[in-house]
Amino acid sequence: MATFFRLLFRGMFYDKRYADSLTLEFDSTYVSKNAMVQQLYGDSTIRTYDIHVRLNVITCPTLIIAGGEDAVAPGTNEQIHESIRGSRYVTLPHCGHFPFIEAGEEFFPLVQRFLEAANAK
Repeated sequence: MATFFRLLFRGMFYDKRYADSLTLEFDSTYVSKNAMVQQLYGDSTIRTYDIHVRLNVITCPTLIIAGGEDAVAPGTNEQIHESIRGSRYVTLPHCGHFPFIEAGEEFFPLVQRFLEAANAK
């Protein structure tokens, strides 16, 4: 499973070496949980569910962080940002879908400052 997920996630990294270095562990219930997830993906109502129509009800401070080379459909993160009033959106260059792995030196201080500012309010 670890080898499979390293290969699966490889395309989601800007620097593919990060995928090769992932430490992945799976508990004994992973396969049964995965079967449940597969059933959920088979439900057409889930595939067509649009989260964007409800994002406007979020009123708490919100930070959206994306990798500049993320494989997420172009415009998705921007649409989330536009749907959440007052949210902050940051794109970190030279990383993919996992900025906390590829750009940790930028990601973690950014989150820390955001949390400190949110708690100060």
